[in-house]
Amino acid sequence: RHFEFCRVLKKLHCKMVKKQRFVLLAGPHKTASSETQLLITKLSKTNLTENFVWPRTPNGNIYFKQYAGLINNLIHEANNTQTEKKKKSKLFYTNEFRSLWHQKKSIVIGAELLGTASISPHFGENIVDGLLAMMPWEENGNDANNVYKNHFSKDHITVVLNFRMSRFDHLYSVSNQRKKMMKSKETFHDFVCSSNCSAPRYKLDLPVINTLAQAAQFRRKGLNVVVIDMEGVARDGLDATHTVACEVLDLPCLNGEVKAKPIEKVFSPKEKKITVNNEEREKLEKILQSLDCSYSYLRSDKNFTILHESSVFRSCDHYEPISEEQSCEKMKDVLMCPHRSNKSLLHEISAKRASTIMTKDAQQQQLNKTRANVFQIQDNYDSGSQEFFYCYIYLAKGLIFFFLVWVLMFKIKKRGSFFGAPQMEGKRS
Repeated sequence: RHFEFCRVLKKLHCKMVKKQRFVLLAGPHKTASSETQLLITKLSKTNLTENFVWPRTPNGNIYFKQYAGLINNLIHEANNTQTEKKKKSKLFYTNEFRSLWHQKKSIVIGAELLGTASISPHFGENIVDGLLAMMPWEENGNDANNVYKNHFSKDHITVVLNFRMSRFDHLYSVSNQRKKMMKSKETFHDFVCSSNCSAPRYKLDLPVINTLAQAAQFRRKGLNVVVIDMEGVARDGLDATHTVACEVLDLPCLNGEVKAKPIEKVFSPKEKKITVNNEEREKLEKILQSLDCSYSYLRSDKNFTILHESSVFRSCDHYEPISEEQSCEKMKDVLMCPHRSNKSLLHEISAKRASTIMTKDAQQQQLNKTRANVFQIQDNYDSGSQEFFYCYIYLAKGLIFFFLVWVLMFKIKKRGSFFGAPQMEGKRS
């Protein structure tokens, strides 16, 4: 690309061939994005950004967080909650961009919220479209036959995203940032379990670390995307903040650092106590890498570049790509979150729990079978008892009958007749 081509040319000629650009530093959070913006604004204040300009606020100031307000402004616009003051602010920046572009200046702005907000299912498309509408399109010779050198097109726009190779570490940093901002005692487990997988929060939630989804969104809009592989930058002994200034903005640098640097290296991740055990951590890392594999098609996109690439898609030959919603559900399963979806509980239940449930079911079936046998025996007993009862009755009737017959025979023998009077024996002479 043009900034790579410049390196092999003499500085004077390089200045002659450089074209205007509009660079968007899109974050995301917890990737040294604030430090990068701070470096660029400090350089801009001292006019050390060469042809690049960080546009000032309506008050004439330069502040490294000023464009967070502009992105929030676009969010309000997408939600139809934009105030008159915000409309005027947006109009000011639109005119400022156009004015600087006509002065043949390159423009750089940054907001770490931009990348995350761009993939919001509610207003992501509107955010990107709203920002593109502010670009200096009008009065720039949009006629195809116009040969005006500074004709503005999407080819002039470059979106820069930082990528942390350890996906779990990035997510854990986001959870700590959320805990700090909310001034709560929320744990990492609480952070993941409270996420709405079908409609996640656009601020400090899972979409924050989905850098490649953000890149894919900007590519769908036809914009050039440069991803800074922070692991590769560290491997090469460089600093991510200076990498943007040196290799994207092409400012004068020495050994990977801005020559006239107003500040020292500022990005140094702090070690924090991890409350997730190693087994859970490995499973979560695998899930998040599987999510990245959903965007492996970007590798063949000529307008998608990874600087200092280490192994962004290292696991895609072994892992099956999954969606953001699927990754969210799987992480909840790993952390045994309550109130998971029925689908997740049915299909992702652990072997131990499944075994326990099967054992209980078998025990219940055996108990039911035993009860059925007992009832059958009882029925058989009752049926047999009834039969014996009738036998006793018939036997008693028989005995009574034979007793009556015996009595009758006794009377007949004694009297000679049952009905007549007994015969008298004659006297002897």
